[in-house]
Amino acid sequence: MKGQVEIMEYMVFVLLTMFIIAFVLFMIFGFQFLSLGGEQAGEIESRSLFILQSLLSSKTLNSPQYQKGSVLDDAVLTVMTCDDIVDMFGERVYVEVRTFLEKPDCDDPGLSSLERSRCESRIGKLISMENIQCTSEKYPECFVWRYQGCEKQDEMVFRSVPVNVLRKMNSTVAMGVITIGIRGSET
Repeated sequence: MKGQVEIMEYMVFVLLTMFIIAFVLFMIFGFQFLSLGGEQAGEIESRSLFILQSLLSSKTLNSPQYQKGSVLDDAVLTVMTCDDIVDMFGERVYVEVRTFLEKPDCDDPGLSSLERSRCESRIGKLISMENIQCTSEKYPECFVWRYQGCEKQDEMVFRSVPVNVLRKMNSTVAMGVITIGIRGSET
């Protein structure tokens, strides 16, 4: 009986020792793997900020009528291609610019039922138009600029900021958002 107790003590000691060694190894090597992922995420974050800042301050994309980095020119956005983006920033980049439509307030109590119905049909028309992608054929009746060949992908990290877009055809400035997508690793 005394021999069994000693063997059990020895087994418990060996198991605890193995557990402590495994824990120490995890602490040493596990944090290195975690920090590598953090460094890659930081690199992607820095790159997305750089591309975003470069796009917003680009003399090509900004309207010369406004101060630098203030207003993007819709005519330039329309003729720009994915090849232009690749030339400026390299592959693995997604760019989308979207303008927002100003929708009328149909809940105004001063509207008659006829005016309210016209207002609601106008909102329906605007909602159906807000996803029209800008091409040279659809310009200026379009509201989204995406570039064929620079598609959105699942493994991308995205960053969006508000922008102003000069609508040249009617000389107005529309509120919008620019979205940059960066793919972190080669696939």
